[in-house]
Amino acid sequence: MWRFFRYLLAFFWGLLGLVWGQDLSDRDPISIRIEYYLVREEVDAEGNSFERFSSVKKAQLGDTIEFRLYVSHEGDKTLEPATVMITSPIPENMAYIFASATPSSERILTEFSGDGFSFSEPPVFQEGEDEHLIIGPEAYRAIRWTLRYAFLPKQQESFFFRVRVLK
Repeated sequence: MWRFFRYLLAFFWGLLGLVWGQDLSDRDPISIRIEYYLVREEVDAEGNSFERFSSVKKAQLGDTIEFRLYVSHEGDKTLEPATVMITSPIPENMAYIFASATPSSERILTEFSGDGFSFSEPPVFQEGEDEHLIIGPEAYRAIRWTLRYAFLPKQQESFFFRVRVLK
């Protein structure tokens, strides 16, 4: 259990400072609230399956965790399109679950990284010794969302993704 919370602490520290905006003076106008939930699939009395979300007290091998990032613009100046990027590391000993992140759209560009520095939409490449290798979602180390629209003061946006616990 302590290992899981140590990874989450490292995750949150990694997330701090990874929000970029335009014209950030003394105070960053972007705030982020992060929630995470254990996801369990259950079946009701009629045989219908559904997902149940609960707070994470202890995660075990194979568990699915959903991260939810709530981003708010608390400044007083509009942030121009493509200047607000929210980057979230994927916690160590966890693997991104394919197609579980807030997807790209006209409003948001969703990109992934295998090294935490270079980002692209899938397929994601990572440099090998003599070539670029395509990596699978389980090898992604970070997700970045770029707002393609002007982010107005007091406006909010939500992002999510899921991981599977590996250790």
